Amino acid sequence: MEVTNNKNNSKAVAMSDDMRVTFPAGDITNPVFWLNDTDSKAPGETFTTAKADDILRIAHGFTHSDTINYQWYRNDRILEGEVTDKYIIPSTSGGGIYKVAVTNTYNRNTKTEEYSITVITI
Repeated sequence: MEVTNNKNNSKAVAMSDDMRVTFPAGDITNPVFWLNDTDSKAPGETFTTAKADDILRIAHGFTHSDTINYQWYRNDRILEGEVTDKYIIPSTSGGGIYKVAVTNTYNRNTKTEEYSITVITI
């Protein structure tokens, strides 16, 4: 049996042998990048006043979530070990296009969304 929620087009599937219901991983809602928690930009915009040691953070909500994981990139290169919702801009990197992959796992279903922001350092 398959049930569709018309409000957000999500689907649930019930297994006839054990009547288990699974829901897909939820959608990310209202993603916003923050610089030092004082200036915010939507994905695709540009921060023009960043400097070394500034904190870049992604804020979001999920409709359903068990586990959320992050991976940061700079100019399409993975930033090893940068796996939280925050990234501190080092003095050696300067500006660039920063991207964060946000992965939501819910009820054994996984969904990943990627968001980018351009950072110009001063």
